[in-house]
Amino acid sequence: MSVAVTESPVITEGGIVKNLFAGFLPVEYKFKREDLSITSVGLGVGSFVRITIGSDLTSILSIGDQVYLNAIGTTGYQYDETGTITAITANTIDAEINFVESSNTGYINYLKNWHLECELIDPDNSSIKILPFSLIDDGDNAGNVTIDTSIANDLNIIFFEYITQLLEESRVVFKVQYREVYEDSSTTFTLIDQEIILYYGTEQAEYESLINELDEPKLWKGYPYGIILTHSKLNNDGSGLAISFDELDINQSLLVADNAITTLNASEQGLFFINLDKDFVYDSDTEYIEFVAEYSTLPDFSPDDFSSDFKIT
Repeated sequence: MSVAVTESPVITEGGIVKNLFAGFLPVEYKFKREDLSITSVGLGVGSFVRITIGSDLTSILSIGDQVYLNAIGTTGYQYDETGTITAITANTIDAEINFVESSNTGYINYLKNWHLECELIDPDNSSIKILPFSLIDDGDNAGNVTIDTSIANDLNIIFFEYITQLLEESRVVFKVQYREVYEDSSTTFTLIDQEIILYYGTEQAEYESLINELDEPKLWKGYPYGIILTHSKLNNDGSGLAISFDELDINQSLLVADNAITTLNASEQGLFFINLDKDFVYDSDTEYIEFVAEYSTLPDFSPDDFSSDFKIT
């Protein structure tokens, strides 16, 4: 008896862990349930199958109950059907499923009132639930179950002050744990050790990127402007995220490089709003600016904490 995760929304691609998702889109884990492996499928009474098993289920199942069979026959025929049990012994089950050919591999699903229960929990403390309820699904007869965790996006809001900051209220971070529940019993929870970050968005943003609605938006000197940085702490390559911009002329040739805007803490994650200082003095030939985000090392101490009596290097 087991359930396994067959598909996770979190993947690693090109060395980047992709665990930051638009909350208004599905963010799905997929599971596969297989209650018990079978030994063989053969011809039983009449034209129906006899399933040989390695466990005695007579204390759980009886004539008239339902059993699902999934098995591959000797020439490739697939049993994928639920039938009523007509006879049961310590090691065989006869069910009203038409016999086509013998098989030596497959599984049955037989647990009554079965469903999968998932909890969204704090990444650092499984006793803290992100949602006050569980996500539940009984799947199909073959045991395929899909759990969509995007419902946690209901905790997010989009409003924020126009200052450089992590948009904490626009993202929710959690892990998933799951268990089987059936006929007066349940298994213990199994943790999926992956952090999911849902942000308030209707489109999937690029990972570890500076994003904006337009590739080349117009900026008006003296008016406020900002961009968004997407970041997961699982992709850290330094303790800080240094944000700067380069100034380019009308031909987009470099005029001035590395104008520092701010340095963010790379251990934080989600969406960062970065405000461009409206009072910044640009080169007289600047027509374009190009934003840059790169990993850096945060200093152990802030120079502002020391007087001129100490040397800062």
